[in-house]
Amino acid sequence: MAFSSLATIAIAVGCLAVAVAVAAGVLLIFGRRRLAERALPALLVAVAAAILLSFATVAESENDLQHQARLTLAQASAAERTEFARTGRFSRSAFRLERLNRGLATEIKVDGATVLVLRGPARGSVILRTSLGPGTRAQATLYPPTP
Repeated sequence: MAFSSLATIAIAVGCLAVAVAVAAGVLLIFGRRRLAERALPALLVAVAAAILLSFATVAESENDLQHQARLTLAQASAAERTEFARTGRFSRSAFRLERLNRGLATEIKVDGATVLVLRGPARGSVILRTSLGPGTRAQATLYPPTP
C-alpha cells in the first residue's frame, strides 16, 4: 500500500519541530538565550502543524484502507473469474486465488490482507470477503453466468 502524501508531510513537519528544539537547546548551551527564546514560537507552530496534519492523516487513512480493501476484492474477483473460465466452476480456495493472481498474492503477503471464499446463496455461487483490518471489509457475491 502506498504511503499517503499527507502522512509524509506530517512526518517532515514533526522532524522540523525536533530540529528546531535541538537548535534551541544548542543555542542555550552556547549562551544565546535571546536567540533560543525566539525559536520557541517556531517550535510551537511546527508542533501544532504536525499534530493537525497527523489528525488529518488518521481521518484520511480509513478511507485509504477501505479503498485498498476494495482493490483487493477486485483482484480476488478477477482470479475467481479466471478460475471459472478455466474449469467451469469457482475455486472456493484462497490459496488457489493467490496462485492465479500474483497481485493478490502480493496484497496478502505485504499488506496482510485477509481473503475468505465462502459458498454463495445460489447453486455454484461464491461470496468473496476481503479485509485489511477492523472496519475495512469489502464483500462481493459471484454467480456463474446463465446460459
